[in-house]
Amino acid sequence: MTSQRFGRTAIAAVLMLCVQACAVSAQGISAVEQQTIISLHNGYRAQHCVPPLAWSAELAASAQRWADKCWISHSPHGRTPTTRYSENIAWGGDRTAASAVDAWYREVDKYDFSKPGFVHGIGHFTQMVWKNTKQVGCGVAQCYFGAFRIWVCHYAPQGNWPGQFPQNVPKRCK
Repeated sequence: MTSQRFGRTAIAAVLMLCVQACAVSAQGISAVEQQTIISLHNGYRAQHCVPPLAWSAELAASAQRWADKCWISHSPHGRTPTTRYSENIAWGGDRTAASAVDAWYREVDKYDFSKPGFVHGIGHFTQMVWKNTKQVGCGVAQCYFGAFRIWVCHYAPQGNWPGQFPQNVPKRCK
């Protein structure tokens, strides 16, 4: 019985170490990726005549902490009354910063500007161009033995508020 218990305990310890060490390969945003993210966001925002975003180190650290968990879902902080930020997530085998931001913006094709409001499948786009949002910070992690990269961006102030879409998600002006 003792050897079985030791065997299970040893296996559990090895698995826990692997989950902690193998799930995430610390990466973080490079200076080039940061510039790509902010330039693409602000280029898309300019198409809607909304002010550019500034990079936030605080939001980037928060986004990095969530990316490092390698969860393919939004953080539990999303959309709570005390949360100070909104969140966009993208993942894929070798997804780049540009491909993540471009994918979020492509949701513009599904947005009905004649009926402004939140609809499933457009929230990434609307958050990107949300006029009242002033800052963005992002993180990235290589997950599960390099199988995919997950990108997380946090935005402040939060966007996608019911009743505020008409004044915060304008049509293209350029």
